[in-house]
Amino acid sequence: MISALAVLPFVNTSGNAEDEYFSDGLTDELAHGLSKLPGLRLAGRTSSFAFKGKTIQAAEVGRALNVGAIIEGTVRRADNRIRLTAQLTSTRDGQLLWSDAFERTGADVFAVQDAFTSAIVSALTPRLAGASTGGSNAAAPVGVAARGTTDAVAYDLYLKGRFYWAQRGAAPLDSAVKYLEATVRRDSTFARGWAELALAHVIRPNYNAAVDFEASGARAEVAIRRALGLDSTLADAYAARGFMLMRSLKPELAAAAMATARRLEPQNAIGAHWSGIQFHTVGDTAQSDRQMEVALTLDPLSPTTFNSRAIMLTERWQFGRAMENFARVLSLNPALSDNATAALVWSGLADSAYAVSQRSLATASRARFGSAIVAAAASRRWDAVRTLRERIAGGGLGNTPFPSATLPTTPFAPSQRGRRFSRGIGYASVRIRRRGR
Repeated sequence: MISALAVLPFVNTSGNAEDEYFSDGLTDELAHGLSKLPGLRLAGRTSSFAFKGKTIQAAEVGRALNVGAIIEGTVRRADNRIRLTAQLTSTRDGQLLWSDAFERTGADVFAVQDAFTSAIVSALTPRLAGASTGGSNAAAPVGVAARGTTDAVAYDLYLKGRFYWAQRGAAPLDSAVKYLEATVRRDSTFARGWAELALAHVIRPNYNAAVDFEASGARAEVAIRRALGLDSTLADAYAARGFMLMRSLKPELAAAAMATARRLEPQNAIGAHWSGIQFHTVGDTAQSDRQMEVALTLDPLSPTTFNSRAIMLTERWQFGRAMENFARVLSLNPALSDNATAALVWSGLADSAYAVSQRSLATASRARFGSAIVAAAASRRWDAVRTLRERIAGGGLGNTPFPSATLPTTPFAPSQRGRRFSRGIGYASVRIRRRGR
């Protein structure tokens, strides 16, 4: 019997790289439909997509993600036709449990999606742990009700937005917002489109220093209100609201929003991950650790979840465990390595922290102020002053505790350095808490 499943990224065989968003989107939508089946745990998107482009045995995926079966397949768009192949394979013995192929005209993208999702649900239902024989009832989540729109153009824009949102980074998140705004302009009743737009606005300033937190938060709140006004059961919208309330220092309201997200969609890895952060902000370490474990059970190869846990352990002064988690982050996504600087500094490895911070400057302009703090800790005082001056010249300090008038014109004197560094670590803690989530 199957109790846990991974939907691996469908392979784009059209020969056109621009269709990558479409194959990824169909993978996401299939996972979304299957997540509604009772008695079935779906591996999170980040973990499943870690195997994209890799030739790997089903048993190895099973061990890595702790799942009993995988779904994989191909998507091909040519002229006005869509062809999709899919197969269900046991990770225990590699046995092929089911396979099929589907073909429709390009205008019937919903038809092909519904056909293959219904077929997979029918194939899965008898094999689910604790499942009843009512296979037809199990297919209820498939179709328009789960998808949320009947507009094929809006749906295509939505897939593009999700494709870029999942990549993180400044440019991808800019593209995500662009496509998701186009989505809801095309179909203003598409609740999932509004919820996804809210998520994009929530995390966009974490990756782009040119995006103001307050302005982005206001746009996120508009999207959250629209999403929940259309569909009050969207866990992503409540998770976005909870994160915004955390930033606004409203812990009780944030806790309520996150609890609603978890209740509505227990398998939502984002909801569990951000709930872990929420509990951490109010000092409930037991609940925080529990939710982070849930998040990593749902999405065991998520670098952002390991990153958040490492940051929280740093803030608890558990530097050894923090560095273990940062090492995991580095193995999964080296772009997030700059967040380890605080743990390295407090572990007495300021020179290593400085080297990491210098690598991050090429890709993360918001990290420039933190790099100055690390430079000061490593006794590179002139580097610290130069970095701060460059940050001001590039548009000001941004979210820092220092007004520009207080910046030194000479290197920090020893008596000043300790005070400035301790204040700077407080800033660094806030900065890394926001980054990479």
